[in-house]
Amino acid sequence: MDEKLEKRLFEKYEFLRPTQDRSIVEKNMEIMAKQMPEEKLKDLEDIEESLGHKGLISDSVKEYKNKYDPDIYDKEIEPINDLMVFGMQCDNGWYDLLDGLFSKIQVYLNKHPELKKSFKVDEVKEKYGTLRVYYSGGDTYIDDLISEAEKKSETVCEVCGAKGKLCTTAYDIEFLNGSFYKVPSDERGWFKVLCKSDAEKLGYMYDKKKISDNEAYKILMKEKAENEDTLSNRSQYSESYIEEVEQENEKIEKYLDILKKRL
Repeated sequence: MDEKLEKRLFEKYEFLRPTQDRSIVEKNMEIMAKQMPEEKLKDLEDIEESLGHKGLISDSVKEYKNKYDPDIYDKEIEPINDLMVFGMQCDNGWYDLLDGLFSKIQVYLNKHPELKKSFKVDEVKEKYGTLRVYYSGGDTYIDDLISEAEKKSETVCEVCGAKGKLCTTAYDIEFLNGSFYKVPSDERGWFKVLCKSDAEKLGYMYDKKKISDNEAYKILMKEKAENEDTLSNRSQYSESYIEEVEQENEKIEKYLDILKKRL
């Protein structure tokens, strides 16, 4: 979340404020980056690229590595005891949703001083595409308020706050009504609640998308090659996963037979 919006929330709600200095994150990140071997950094870059998020973490690691501090190698990581030092781990679109939630909690706490002393928000983040608010103290009423906000996040674009839905970066190829489509996967990829406009900007699947036979053929051939590579190394995977890959390959072969007759 934007630093200014985050600061506004911290100023309004004492139960959000971290009990540790937030500079601890910067210090620890620098220490970890300096001590990370080059081969580990390369592994990290490869993983990011395979997931379609090139440079997501590695760019920051390289930035810290380039900072000159000859004594950093002798420093130890400080334990982080309050995850709120990481701030609001979500985008700006959920600001109003969070502000509304925390306002209701604050009103309730003012009426129940015995809870006000013990209640503390421990972490605010996006997880599997939707909002998560973790806390200590509180009661069932506060629990219900948080559950309600988390549920509501399923329909609020995390980027802009407009109406949205859960989107994913992954898709499956499906043959529907005589045409091939990319259909959002509900099991794979990165998930995020987005409006249609932001989904397109960020490369997420908002809805199914019709594609040409040529594009479908290229995608299916690539998936077939990847599956065959997996099957040739089946000893490295569980039986259930191998079974899934074999079933997927049967489906791919069926679609390729259709395409061969049409191309």
